[in-house]
Formats: sequence, C-alpha cells, structure tokens
Amino acid sequence: MNKILFILISTILLILLIIYLGPIQLLNEIKKIDSLTILIVIFLANISTILRAMKWKVLLDNVTLREILPIQLLSISISNLTPGKIAEPIKSVLLKMKKGVAISKTLPSVILERILDIFILILLSILGILISSEYLSSKFLIISVATFTFILFLMVLLLSKRSFGVRIFHFLKNFRFFSFLDENFINNFYSATKIKSKKIISSSLLTFLAWIMDGLIFYFIALSINKELTVSINLWFFFSALAISIIASLLTFLPGGIGGTEALMTYILISIGFERSTAGAIVFVGRFATLGYSMILGYLSFIYLSKRLKIKGDMFNLNKN
Repeated sequence: MNKILFILISTILLILLIIYLGPIQLLNEIKKIDSLTILIVIFLANISTILRAMKWKVLLDNVTLREILPIQLLSISISNLTPGKIAEPIKSVLLKMKKGVAISKTLPSVILERILDIFILILLSILGILISSEYLSSKFLIISVATFTFILFLMVLLLSKRSFGVRIFHFLKNFRFFSFLDENFINNFYSATKIKSKKIISSSLLTFLAWIMDGLIFYFIALSINKELTVSINLWFFFSALAISIIASLLTFLPGGIGGTEALMTYILISIGFERSTAGAIVFVGRFATLGYSMILGYLSFIYLSKRLKIKGDMFNLNKN
C-alpha cells in the first residue's frame, strides 16, 4: 500500500511540474536537441551503465562483468521503484541464484556500494557549490557547505564508531521506513567496512566517474537547448545541482526520487536564470537519459535473467544464506 502511495505522489508531482512548466513550451524546448547531442547522451549513458556495474564488481571476488551487468541493471530498476531505493540488496539475491554465492558474503559489498554513492554525491555537491559560488549567495554558500560537511562527518563517525552507529540504527528502527535495520543489517553494515581498502578506493573512483557521466549528460543537453547562451553554463554547476537534487530526493523516500529530483533540479536551474520551460526540458530529458534509460535496460535484463534463473516468490528474503 505504501509503495502505491509513494508512486502516486511521484506521479502527481511530475504532472504538477509539467503543468507549471507548460506542456507545449516544454515540448518546444525538447525539440531543440540536435541529433549529435542525442548520440553523445546515449554514449555517456552506456558508459555510466558499465561503470556502475564495474564499481560493484571490484568489491566482489570471482565474478565477471558479464555475469553481474544484467543483475546490476535489474536491481537498479527494482530499487528505483521502492521508497528511498531500499531494495538495492536484491542484487545479492540475484547473484546467489546465478552463482550460488551466499547472500551474507555479497550483502556487505552492496551496502558499501550505496555508502560510496552517497559519499561521492556529497563530495560533488560541496565541490560544485564552491566552484559555482558565482551563482550563489554567500548565505546559501555557507549553509550548504556547512550542511554537507556535517553530513560527511556523521558518515565517517557512523562507519568508524560501531557503538555510535548502533545507537543511530536502533533509533531509526523505531520508524516504519527503517524497520529493516535489525541486528543482521548492522552486522552486514560493519562487515562492509572490512573490505580491503584497495577495493574501496577502486570502487570510489568508478563511482565518481559514473556520476560525472550523468552530470555530463545534463550538461550536453543544456548546451544543445541553450544554443543562444542566454545563461552562462558551468559544467561543475550541473554536477552539483544533480547531486544536491538526488540527495534531497532520497530523504523524501519517493521511488527513485521521481518527482522530487525533477522539481528541485528545475528550481535550481531557474534560480540561476534559465527560463522555466528550458530548465524543465534539460531536467526531464536528462532524467530520461539516466533514470529512464536504466529502467529500460533493467526491464530487458529481467527478460534475459528470467530465461536463465528460476525467480521464486521468496527471492526478496535476505535472511536466507
């Protein structure tokens, strides 16, 4: 019931945003995108997809990119349909079905991969804000950097001090959305911190590159639509705007951040001078090229895997080893 409610909220937010931007004006702006930009965007989206599979692969042992690519794509699609992307661990279940690897052995890598995603997004937010300070008021600059720095500090403390982390997890477990934070999760969470540092560094670099690819997608779309250069476009600003929007939308627990990410990123682009319809076109096309494209690939991966794996009704049970 909650999943349906959140999907409904996301749908309503998207509809309201389209009405606010103007459907006709939005479509006219989208039509400005040229064929070369479309090819560049498709190329970057594919590179991003491969990097996202590689960043998980380097954390694992005895698996090939070919084996985990469809699993990664399907799990991303499933996760994007759940509040706060909490279904990410499904990839451990799928890998067990394909390779027979115990869930307890791969789940820590899934948790670490998610931590690295958030860590890199926060770093991109801070870097983007500092580099794009010309667009921002000093008050917003100070508050933003201080907030993200504080979040980073909490993450480091959470990872390095188990006693602190346990208290935080037990507190969050009182809320329905965090009911999965049981002792088994906590043990897997801190098992993730024991993964070799070399693997963590490699995965971090690949995670960084994957998000850079996504930022470049929005940047090239903006260049194509904004040919008249009515607004000065800063590459790092797009990295920051995307990162901030995704982090904020995760807190809304909307599936895939859909609705929240689009609304916030559109607002950010409008705030630096883009027209409503132009900002909306950049965001909607960019999100389709990133989130939408991954959902399509996820569906194709489901068809591929369903012919090779016997998907059972209890596949979501993470307590099975």
